Amino acid sequence: SKGISLRGPAHSFLGNVYYDGKPVCDDKWDLLDAQVVCHQLGLGPAIAATTDSFFGIPEDEFGFDNVECIGSESALLNCEHSTTPNCDMGEAAGVICSRVDIRQGEVFLDNLPVCSTFWDEKHAKVACRQMGYSNGVVSNGVVARERSSSVNYHQQTFDCSGLEQNLLGCPMVNSSNCTGQQVNVLCTGPVSVKLIGGENSASGNVYFMNGPVCDDNWDIEDGDVVCRNLGFESAIEVTKGSFFGPVYRDFTTNHVQCSGYEDTFEVCSKRDKKGTFCSKMEAAGVFCNVTKANGHHINKRQDQEAAGSTVNIGQQVMGALGSCNEDSGGGGEDGELEDAAEGAAEDALIAARRSKRNSESGCSDAHGAIL
Repeated sequence: SKGISLRGPAHSFLGNVYYDGKPVCDDKWDLLDAQVVCHQLGLGPAIAATTDSFFGIPEDEFGFDNVECIGSESALLNCEHSTTPNCDMGEAAGVICSRVDIRQGEVFLDNLPVCSTFWDEKHAKVACRQMGYSNGVVSNGVVARERSSSVNYHQQTFDCSGLEQNLLGCPMVNSSNCTGQQVNVLCTGPVSVKLIGGENSASGNVYFMNGPVCDDNWDIEDGDVVCRNLGFESAIEVTKGSFFGPVYRDFTTNHVQCSGYEDTFEVCSKRDKKGTFCSKMEAAGVFCNVTKANGHHINKRQDQEAAGSTVNIGQQVMGALGSCNEDSGGGGEDGELEDAAEGAAEDALIAARRSKRNSESGCSDAHGAIL
């Protein structure tokens, strides 16, 4: 078949990536490449880029290799790539696309509008955070639809705490008795930094312009600026040595020197990408203080260490691939999936380890996930 497609489980939003009927190799495959695939398929944003034939061994010879997208391309064909692959059958690239989409401020789930009943500033902040903004409010908006019998609203909505990285991390609640209108959010404070790998949006390795920040000279003043840039009060603690997990994208900056009073991370003194030479275990990180903004404190280092590496997306992927009893066993140790996760989205695939183990053991697809 011509064009882009996904093959794997019986879901339209996840699978190995094929172009013109041939699988795409996973060399250099990452979340920016997955974003282009999801956009081209008309799905919500990419939430994971998979490697090592995560969704099964492909049947055909590879067509693309060494794909390098910047994330804004309209089609995978427009990304830098090679058409002379050197890959074996265990190296297929894949994606997990979101079932949640935000268009001109309107929120959709399964391509259906989400009702504004129950929504407040906490929900808006999460929705805006996933679009790259530090703050957001619920707005009537010029495109918001009034509640009417002709509008088919989704039967569920999100119940967010305000600290989730995106709407995917929020619990779901029933909204069949919609008394509002379609959710519309107004976002402010565009940011070029984000935190990846932490327990929530207030902790993680620091990424700037879609790449990790190296930890040379990293200190609390640098962390303060990052946290305030993201809409939090300040930094509690900074981390070094890729505390939130190894990083696989190229570093974008190093030797950051903020005074602590800058409004944005961009204006801090730092070296550019060409002057940055760091290993995957040298990412800078931070724990942000959210006491005033959210009414409670985030977990600090000891809680993060105790919590392990599981994040919400693992449960969601498990729902999509099929759920099994905890003691059902399966094919392969955790280390195998750690290898499979290398080069993929650091903040997502680690948590999918049990999902993969269950899918390899032949578990049935019992229920869908909110992806």
